[in-house]
Amino acid sequence: MTKIRTVLIDDHPLFRTGVAELLHADNCFELVAEAANGPDGLDMVHHHKPDLVLLDMNMKHMDGLAVLKKLDPTTNEICCVMLTMSNAEEDFLACMHAGAAGYLLKDMDPNEILSELLRAIKGDLAVSPELSNLLANTDQVDTNSSQAGSTITPREQEIIELVASGLSNKLIAEKLGISDATVKAHLRNLMAKLKLNSRLEVAIWCLSKGRSM
Repeated sequence: MTKIRTVLIDDHPLFRTGVAELLHADNCFELVAEAANGPDGLDMVHHHKPDLVLLDMNMKHMDGLAVLKKLDPTTNEICCVMLTMSNAEEDFLACMHAGAAGYLLKDMDPNEILSELLRAIKGDLAVSPELSNLLANTDQVDTNSSQAGSTITPREQEIIELVASGLSNKLIAEKLGISDATVKAHLRNLMAKLKLNSRLEVAIWCLSKGRSM
């Protein structure tokens, strides 16, 4: 099985050690590099081209949000998950708007963290339970509004319909002539816009709106 190549960026040595041990103990992940600050982390990402980047929010000189924006995860097809102590609403919403695939708090159960990371890699949003309700406070579209879907792009509409028809990310990618990672990035953007948390919820939303193929 191909492992999920991961780069960890966090300025707390003890926490980095704990995460490294957690990832090493799981057969799904391979920690290919770690960095103690944003600039070094960016170099590591550019050098190793990982599948997953774990980012602390509050770091000196260059915080996690600044690193996230530099990585531009949606455009560059990188799965970036914030792993932080900050439960501040403004941090959470800013990271989600910047393209984070997830926002997890460091005090989560280690097994739950691993489970959520796998969700993020599959294309679902990975959010700590106590923060998920904050998605309702974004200025994205409201799924109960008559304007729901008005900001969805034609490409996103195609993907919604294909998800609702039961196609996997791989099959969607083949049908549309794009990469699997691009499909995942579009899905994460869609879920943030529609305040949904999984492919299943996207399909249900589509069917409820009469948008299935």
